[in-house]
Amino acid sequence: MASIVNNIAEGAGKFAKPDKSRFYTTAIGSATESAAMLDVCLRRQLIAAEAHEKGKQLLDRFVAMLVKLCRALRDG
Repeated sequence: MASIVNNIAEGAGKFAKPDKSRFYTTAIGSATESAAMLDVCLRRQLIAAEAHEKGKQLLDRFVAMLVKLCRALRDG
């Protein structure tokens, strides 16, 4: 999860659109990795199903926002 935040912060600090987009794209990858880890934690019974679902929903929203941001940088 820290990687998501770190990449968003680093991207926000860049001025060139390609640089911003690269960090935001990396944050998307980190979010999908985090979603996979939530699946692993659920299978190993380290987290409850409710926590798994909430985490996945939050990560889905992060990814959707980051995809929109990357598209805006690309198209704008």
